[in-house]
Amino acid sequence: MHTPGHPWVKNYIKPIDGLGLPASAKITLLVITASLPALGGSLIAGRLSSLSTLLSVALIYLLLKPVQAQLFELSPEQRHWHVSMPIQLFMLAWALVLAPVGEPEQIGRTVGALAIVVATALWPIYMSRKAYERKRRTIPFDQTYGLAAAIVVIQQIFIVGNAI
Repeated sequence: MHTPGHPWVKNYIKPIDGLGLPASAKITLLVITASLPALGGSLIAGRLSSLSTLLSVALIYLLLKPVQAQLFELSPEQRHWHVSMPIQLFMLAWALVLAPVGEPEQIGRTVGALAIVVATALWPIYMSRKAYERKRRTIPFDQTYGLAAAIVVIQQIFIVGNAI
């Protein structure tokens, strides 16, 4: 997996590259590992999980920006079975764990927030076949992700404001 960008991102992605998995599975691993701070925060930090959620929002941007071009190279099967389904199952399992541990409000605060930014970061895999075949980005990734991240940041500020 070719990873242009910041050296920290390259060093973070190196161990995932060494696993010998297809590029689509590596993208899924990047999403899941970038979501781990929010997952941990949602389980143990209560309302202050907003800080770990914001860390995950930043990690998702940093780790998925270099692989944006690769999202257009995936086959429909790879998009569905190696990226979309595992990430959706991860989010669903995360939400299902939160209710029994007494943190059901975290489903909207963290899982929902991360689902929005992950879907924004991975938008090419959710495009229609015709749009996917055109493979043209009309709005740059930075602007699209920035808007989704801004919405999540505002949500998290309100959550922290109510916690204090």
